[in-house]
Order: sequence, then C-alpha cells, then structure tokens
Amino acid sequence: MYANLFSNALKYTQEVTTETGEKMKCISYGHEMIPDHFGQGKDGIKYNVSSTGPHIALEERENIFEEGYRGSNISNKPGTGHGLTFIKNAIDMHGGVVGYEATQYGYNFYFIIPK
Repeated sequence: MYANLFSNALKYTQEVTTETGEKMKCISYGHEMIPDHFGQGKDGIKYNVSSTGPHIALEERENIFEEGYRGSNISNKPGTGHGLTFIKNAIDMHGGVVGYEATQYGYNFYFIIPK
C-alpha cells in the first residue's frame, strides 16, 4: 500500500509557491499511533504520504477511491485509476480505513489499520 502511495506522490507532486513567495516541491511520509481509533482499547496506526500540489476538488473527493476513477486535474498523467482502489480494498480487508486530507500546500493520503 505504501509503495502505491509513494508512486502516486512521485507522479503527481507539483511545485507550489508559499505565501512568502518561496517555491517549494516536496514529499513526506510518516506514521502515528491513534489511541482507541477503532474503539476502546483498539488502537490504530496511521500511515501517510503527503506532497505538494493542487487540492482535489471537493466534489471529486468522495470518488477518488472508486474503481477506474481519475480526477479531472490529472488527465495528462498516465494511469488507470486502479491504484487507490487497490489500497482501499486491501485496507478494508484488514479492518482499516483510507482517506484524503487537503493540507496547506498540497494533500495527504493515508490509511489507518488496527494495531
């Protein structure tokens, strides 16, 4: 799952300009423990990959994990629209969740699995 998120980040990361005029292009990753995420005494581990670039449109965010879906902002990039669906299906099988979060300069894709 992580490899797919990294692959997408490498493909879709774009340079952005900060409010101070600085040009920035980056990818970051990490993980954190989320106590009781899946219920009392059932911790989760959140893995994420963040990158700079434009946000996914609000009206498209609920579709990004659907089979074959490709966002309107990436039509010029190669891909099939199956990678995020693969991640979602695998994480679902393990009782976890997947998601997307807009960040100040880009976005964060993540999955949370039971510890």
